[in-house]
Amino acid sequence: MRHPPQEVEAKFLLTDVAVAGQLATAPTLAANSLAGGVTVDTADTYYDTADFRLLRQGWGLRIRRQQDRLLATLKAQRLERGAALYARTEIEETLSPDATITARADWPVALTAALDELVKPETPLTPICHIQQRRVKRLVHPPADGDAADGAPFSELSIDAVSVATDDSGPVLARFHELEVELLDGGDEAELVTLAAAIAATLPVTPSQTSKLERALQLLASHPLAKPENWQGIHPEMHMAEACRLIWREQLTVMLLNEAGVRHGDDPEYVHDMRVAIRRARAAAKLYGDYFRPKTIRRIRKGLQRTARALGAVRDLDVAILRLERFERQPSRSADLRATLTQWRTQRSAAHAQLQAWLSSRRYERFLADWNAFCTTPGAGVRDFAPDSGQAPTPIQVRHVMPSTILNRFEEVRAFEMLFETDEALSTEMLHQLRIACKYLRYNLEFVRSLLGTRADALIEDLRRLQDDLGDLNDAVVSKRMLAGDPQAPLEPGQMRYLRVQEKTIDKLRRKAGADFAHFVAPTNRQRLALAIARI
Repeated sequence: MRHPPQEVEAKFLLTDVAVAGQLATAPTLAANSLAGGVTVDTADTYYDTADFRLLRQGWGLRIRRQQDRLLATLKAQRLERGAALYARTEIEETLSPDATITARADWPVALTAALDELVKPETPLTPICHIQQRRVKRLVHPPADGDAADGAPFSELSIDAVSVATDDSGPVLARFHELEVELLDGGDEAELVTLAAAIAATLPVTPSQTSKLERALQLLASHPLAKPENWQGIHPEMHMAEACRLIWREQLTVMLLNEAGVRHGDDPEYVHDMRVAIRRARAAAKLYGDYFRPKTIRRIRKGLQRTARALGAVRDLDVAILRLERFERQPSRSADLRATLTQWRTQRSAAHAQLQAWLSSRRYERFLADWNAFCTTPGAGVRDFAPDSGQAPTPIQVRHVMPSTILNRFEEVRAFEMLFETDEALSTEMLHQLRIACKYLRYNLEFVRSLLGTRADALIEDLRRLQDDLGDLNDAVVSKRMLAGDPQAPLEPGQMRYLRVQEKTIDKLRRKAGADFAHFVAPTNRQRLALAIARI
């Protein structure tokens, strides 16, 4: 792909639908003049392979029907987080009206050449989502200068009403509204930055760095299979196996949307986010896996475990490197730790290479394809809990099982109360066990957060604070262990100073964790928990 074109835009989610109608007719926006609106209806189908090869490499393939035109667009995912504008590569070509996804050899050369670098020509492509969109487009002119007329337009404003389905024959499952301002050829990017900042400051919008494809996939992932529009998340009457299947779909989608950043991005948070998704998926398997026949999810468990190990090796080094870099930037604690940093970065590169090899392996691709098929097949692998004649039913619905499941996890956390009440300080190994117990409780709560009401928010926040303390303590323990390395090799003076800092950090966090633990298990939170689970 040589010098492909780019689109530069700012994107926002509209949180007040009425604003969409107002923007369609308003004469100005943040002192800029708006030209008359043009309404365009489009139908977009996105395609990928069974193992999501395009998405995992940071690309999306869209086939758009717009009146009598058929357009094929290959778009790159944005990997840089935090910037005001959304810039990405885009290759778009017009197709003949009778073009099909299976006859890609007949498509324009520029598009097929780029696509063939990502996916072999013979690899089948199937729909992964369908988006219908009504777009109102308006040109944006800079403010008039004195008596002079408005200047040439520098951007295009789009007000989009979007509906999402699994394919072009399926029902609408979710809707959202979005606002985009895209830089025109020859436009001044600084003017677009100013306009985007004004929109964020004055309109009821949420800045977004998520493409429509990514948002559509997230919405579909949280939509229970075969349920009507806007039926999002876990519901009380769901079978526990189907609740687990929905959780897996959500976490699989998070993994897929972060993999390109893990592969090609510089931001370590991609590895973190993908690892968290794996952890949540494995937690769901541990908590609710008994509602499936063991053989049917054995390969899923193994694939999750293998991926977790590869991600964990990189993430542990990322955290250790970031902690050491922060320490080195403090003048009062200057220490020559460049050799240690170099060593850890070398280890990180090696761990990342092993992660890349796993993500590119046929085994991983088969794992993703099989897991996705399992996640999108209602009833697959579910154990038979039907009672024999005259026997009482087995609890299998969320409303019957989840309250006691949450309480049991709370019991496991609160049991550490006996250890905190002694005069002996808890070992870091025991605090790690508490961290694991907190993790499972928190995941249990967050999986059904929408069912628990607002009382659960403060409860989860207190649990998050405790878990963060324990996580930071564990990071210090890992850094200390990595720094010690070979017990036969003496440490340099700078390494010794950093080692002592980690020991002090562990002691400080041990005390803080004790206070946060006492707060979390106090009567106020016990009451919150009881009232929250009573809502399920």
